[in-house]
Amino acid sequence: MSFFKIPSVLILIGLFIILTSGCEEDTSNDTNIPTAHFEPITGVRVGVEYVVPLYLEYENRYHPSNSDEPLPTISFKTLDLPEWLQMTQERAWGAEYLLKGRAGLEDIGVVNITIEVTNGIEENLYNFDINVIENSLESVFVPVESGEYLLRHYDANNRVVEDVEIIDYDYEIMQYEVTNQEYADYLNEALLWGKVHLDTTNEYGFNPRYGVVGFHPGDEYMDAFDDKMLYPFNDNGVILFSYGIFSVSAGMELYPATDMTWYGAMTYAKHFGLKIPLYQEWQKAARGMVGDDFALNIHPDLPLRYYTNYKDSGDPWDNGPSPVGYFNGQGGTRDAPSPYGTYDMTGNVSEWNLSYSSYNYDTRSNNQSVAGGNFMQPLLPYQKDTDAAELYTWSPGWIKGATASERIGFRCIRK
Repeated sequence: MSFFKIPSVLILIGLFIILTSGCEEDTSNDTNIPTAHFEPITGVRVGVEYVVPLYLEYENRYHPSNSDEPLPTISFKTLDLPEWLQMTQERAWGAEYLLKGRAGLEDIGVVNITIEVTNGIEENLYNFDINVIENSLESVFVPVESGEYLLRHYDANNRVVEDVEIIDYDYEIMQYEVTNQEYADYLNEALLWGKVHLDTTNEYGFNPRYGVVGFHPGDEYMDAFDDKMLYPFNDNGVILFSYGIFSVSAGMELYPATDMTWYGAMTYAKHFGLKIPLYQEWQKAARGMVGDDFALNIHPDLPLRYYTNYKDSGDPWDNGPSPVGYFNGQGGTRDAPSPYGTYDMTGNVSEWNLSYSSYNYDTRSNNQSVAGGNFMQPLLPYQKDTDAAELYTWSPGWIKGATASERIGFRCIRK
């Protein structure tokens, strides 16, 4: 397997500034002076749509309770912004103002920004820097053209049927699952940028868990959420944290990253401006128009153990994950890509998806879609309502997004 560096991948990153304003008594004219505090600004990559929500929290501590005077209203004004960055006033993710823009190669370097905060009487100026850097993501993506694909599913009578569906846009999907090394690299950068920290959480009925905690800024499908467990430490000994650095156990670098929650997959994607695939996008990449139960470009002419990793398949890692792309025609295997050239979309590890249910996120159920089977699912004819295991590529599962499992990893798409 080979990787190449992509110099200008389109990336959507949400970088957050929390702007708070207090009040200070002005003894000369008895007015309120707006004040602000900016969290550290970290950076933006070339090609990134840079989105900064500007939050307002205003409290007039010195306004007499019996006064009829209205409270001063604090607002933003922009004085000095680069041409590629614009301020807009809109409601998004709970913010009233946004800085939005996409830097280019010519913008690499430190960009200074000045914003005026005013209450109509007094004003304060705030300067901060954005460091525009080159993209660092190293992953192989393969194109998936718009058009038809076969969606296999159960009908109301418990029969397996296939429908021809259409995705009317092109996109690209990672050829391989995100690896342990890639995920550890992300954690190190997110920690350096102040986007994650180590903490303990207790959510959705889980016992308190210690691990990597972060914030998801929200997107077109999902509202923002605070302090979600991204990667709980569970003594699996794969991704380690010591002396302020995340590292991978020797020899495990090219195995699929697992044990992250659905939030941990989403924040990885958001960090690089990518997306977790919708279940339909994942299925199209896995099966295309090939009418088979598995993510293969051809009907297998040998036992399936030559094509994918499942329970008791006899591969060198029974029963655990295999390195990404292992089934490539070498080492006694058959080359086993999907119709679009992806690997390991049957077996190995299951993968987080974004299901249609996520358009209206239900914080009570917290269920998310998982697809693809894994190394602990046996190769058995599936009997709906009786067998708990399912290796078929096209049969989805749903599991709490706060779950972290050694059997679940992910890959990303970009449009």
